[in-house]
Amino acid sequence: MKKLFRRILKPFLCTLAIQFLLLVGIRGWESIGTLIKQVIGAGGIGPGSYYVWIYLQFYFLLPFFVRMMRGWSEVKIGCFFTILCIVLEVLCSYVDVPGWLYRLLAIRYLFLIYLAYLWVTKGIVLNTWTLVLSGISVVFILLFTYTDINWEPWFYDSDWKICHWLAYFYAAYLFIVILHLCYKHFWPKLNSLLCKMGRYSYEIFLLQMFVFTFLPSAQRLDIIGNIYLTTLLRVMLAIILSIVPVLLYKRYHVAKGNVNV
Repeated sequence: MKKLFRRILKPFLCTLAIQFLLLVGIRGWESIGTLIKQVIGAGGIGPGSYYVWIYLQFYFLLPFFVRMMRGWSEVKIGCFFTILCIVLEVLCSYVDVPGWLYRLLAIRYLFLIYLAYLWVTKGIVLNTWTLVLSGISVVFILLFTYTDINWEPWFYDSDWKICHWLAYFYAAYLFIVILHLCYKHFWPKLNSLLCKMGRYSYEIFLLQMFVFTFLPSAQRLDIIGNIYLTTLLRVMLAIILSIVPVLLYKRYHVAKGNVNV
């Protein structure tokens, strides 16, 4: 619990506190009530603030699932998680879970536990079976994203259109293989940079959450009269401001010999 607080909760709460104080300074003291309601309802400030609460749920759920699955066959585990996810989708559809609550719940990602179990026990294997499942995932991702088909009650209709158990085979198999092939053909220095970004991904995430809270929209940034170039500029600014400070900070502390930073 101490490591969980130090590694996950403390940096998140510090970032949230700074965001809150800055927004109060920008909007005025009269905005405190509205901001508090926003923090409670959204789980924080900025896009992705729900991630920390989902991480915490997985932190406590994983030991329970590990103990429960001990001694089960791979088929039984797969059937259990498939049925569990279908039941949860149907339940959410009929109960009509509020968007703010669904955003903070980890239920839409539970099937990843089964896929992670396969990673650990079988490795990442791309064969006929996993390739077919990946193809099915791609088809449903496109259907979920680009059609107005009402999939309820089998797939709960929410802002997370592709976050359903059937869509995760692609991310677990085909996409990982594509990433591996790209990695093998990337420039070694670029690979090294990407690996560093992976190790520092939580810090980058927190800084992204902060940057997107205060980075003006493309419309407000449009001083050159071209919304497309302005949007590209905003994307580049977001990338630079979210990643470069973290890399520089880590490099400084590693140079000082503080390997635990």
